[in-house]
Amino acid sequence: MPTGLLYQSSLDQGVQYMFEAPAVQLTQETSGRVTGAIVSTADGYKKIVASKATILATGDIAGDKEMMNYYCEPRMQRLIRSDYYPVGINTGDGQKMGMWAGGVMQDGPLPTALHPQAYSMFHGPFMFINKNGKRFFNEANWVQAKSLQMLNQPDAVAWSIFDADFGEDTADSLNYGGGMFWDSMSRTVETPFDPQMVIDVVEGEVKKGEDVLGNATAVTAWKADTLEELADKIGLDETAKANFLAEVKRYNEMCDAGEDTEFEKEAHFLYPIVKPPFYATMTGPCLLAVVGGLKVNTDLAVIDAEGNPIEGLYAIGNASGDLYAIDYPINMPGNSNGRCLTWGWLVGKTVAAL
Repeated sequence: MPTGLLYQSSLDQGVQYMFEAPAVQLTQETSGRVTGAIVSTADGYKKIVASKATILATGDIAGDKEMMNYYCEPRMQRLIRSDYYPVGINTGDGQKMGMWAGGVMQDGPLPTALHPQAYSMFHGPFMFINKNGKRFFNEANWVQAKSLQMLNQPDAVAWSIFDADFGEDTADSLNYGGGMFWDSMSRTVETPFDPQMVIDVVEGEVKKGEDVLGNATAVTAWKADTLEELADKIGLDETAKANFLAEVKRYNEMCDAGEDTEFEKEAHFLYPIVKPPFYATMTGPCLLAVVGGLKVNTDLAVIDAEGNPIEGLYAIGNASGDLYAIDYPINMPGNSNGRCLTWGWLVGKTVAAL
């Protein structure tokens, strides 16, 4: 259901909203029961008393650098950017208020939802190289794994390298794998894959780069008649260029042999880089959300260090934790959004029954 319909439906059922009134502190009885919150408004602080319970639905911590540095693994400090929207609102307010009230965060480091969309919108299952011109992992992997691997590379950046047959190669690869930034980003399940979909994406990025030549941050894809020229275009130094050419030669040999003896990529994903023109798309990890938060029980009540529920306090969505442990799975698109909607529905049933 679109957001506008949800909002209108809630108004029809008597829900009241206070906009531009962020909560800054929960209120509690001496017993520890949470009774509401103090909010900041243009007219000063106001106390909101909850009739049944207080629910934290404030998003994740990615907008708070101090919390990111403390709760996430160190390599997350190398992320190129965050694509959380609206920018700057996910500052862990709910998690802080929950901890001040006696709640605890899930065991860290907290899991993160990462996508390699900091630059190009396509990379497929093709050979990746880092700034040193070296291949560094099995590229026929999902976006979370690719992002984590790139965080370990110089400047957290890489290039996907492929030749003129990449459209048909992508179509063939979808018999065995796929996913975001591999398949077409706009294709629905019912729409048959057309190689032109990804060709248009890459060629469009190449043209955009040619139109803004000189602004390196805007260039995300390159096209060249030779591998040597391609190496120069993506900015490899002489050592990295030599490494790159040697890597392509070795990679093509493994494609011919049908076996990746370096990173064990499945034979059906080994597409040689032999037919000009040659392409490179720039890839880099960005953060969508930190999908870890306050510990909750099966009723979504926030719990303390001993596992006891804090009466009157609940947390849902990315303010809650322990749904994901180490990794964020991309088996099904939108499961973070789906979790937020489902948890909201579940906690609504729980609180309504109080």
